[in-house]
Amino acid sequence: MRKKLTYALAGLLCLLLLGCCSGALAEGAISGTGWYISDNTLYITGSLAAPPTGAAEYTSTEIKEGGKITGGTWENLVTNYGTIEGGTFNGSTFVNNHGTISGGTFEPDSYSDRSTTVINNKNGIISGGTFSGSTFV
Repeated sequence: MRKKLTYALAGLLCLLLLGCCSGALAEGAISGTGWYISDNTLYITGSLAAPPTGAAEYTSTEIKEGGKITGGTWENLVTNYGTIEGGTFNGSTFVNNHGTISGGTFEPDSYSDRSTTVINNKNGIISGGTFSGSTFV
């Protein structure tokens, strides 16, 4: 009975804090306020001013609807269904936008001089931000 209650409370906590619609996190996932990591992807469900530190490694980031990035330095693949209000995305970043970009700095990588690639999809909105040396697709 105690074990079932623990699982029920964990699922409820996930729903309340993270806004997960599918219930509890996948086995092996780790989480914090407004984010969780599962299958090597960081999922943002709240507002993050920087990537989580001390968490498991991840190779991509997905901003869920209702989630947002407000600061920090971001790398690798970033898929946006929420909002990018701030942050730095350097040349090692590929941004796939389905949501809103209203701020942030998208710049070349200082080591390799590679540009940040931004794909703005059909429903994507770009209303702000600084794009220096970025490639748009």
